[in-house]
Amino acid sequence: MSVFDDDFAVGSDVTDLGDHIPTIAGTGWTRTEMSAGGKIPTILAVDDFVSIPGIATSRHVIYEADDAPPSGNYQVECDIWTPASLDDPAGVVARLTDASNFYFAGSYVNSVTNNLKLYKMVAGSATLLAESNDTFADGDTLKLQVYSSGVTRVELFLSDVSKLTSGDTDLTSIGLGGIWAGNLIVGTDDYRDGVKFDNFKITDNASAVEEFENDIQQPSFREFGIVAY
Repeated sequence: MSVFDDDFAVGSDVTDLGDHIPTIAGTGWTRTEMSAGGKIPTILAVDDFVSIPGIATSRHVIYEADDAPPSGNYQVECDIWTPASLDDPAGVVARLTDASNFYFAGSYVNSVTNNLKLYKMVAGSATLLAESNDTFADGDTLKLQVYSSGVTRVELFLSDVSKLTSGDTDLTSIGLGGIWAGNLIVGTDDYRDGVKFDNFKITDNASAVEEFENDIQQPSFREFGIVAY
């Protein structure tokens, strides 16, 4: 079930993502945090995706989707563009309760190796949970899944292929999903024009997890999708 779904198709320019009403499902966007002097993400009608007007040097921005999933089992996904060979990481967040507590993952194309990263932010301190060296192309879909039923798990998919997992249990509140860009990881990182977001969606996975757990109790030869372990 889609809790939030936005393809950013607008009839006129939106100068602040926070003023935009999701086009398919959901009530709105809220700016969780932006560094002083940061650039406000916009939506141009000619593009129909979220973009950055200019460069925000050594700064970051986080926006949250206003609608909370009904359970702690959900996924946050988005198509993402990041400028090649620049220190402009961007990605998605989950279990966000405030600007100091959330899981986040994304593409770090400036990294020579391990350019996909999964982190937790707890009490304002970022900790690396997992990383991998994978080719990330403009417009690839990042999907961050969190689970609270059965085995607690945080998992990052790149174009529907599982890449990173963690059994971290520090963040247990359902929280919110959203997007981020900039220096959450390294203080000198930036975000700028060329960082783009499109086709953002939050999907509740509670029914899929419950179905999987029932099948564990009653084994069958059924094949499972990406939420089965």
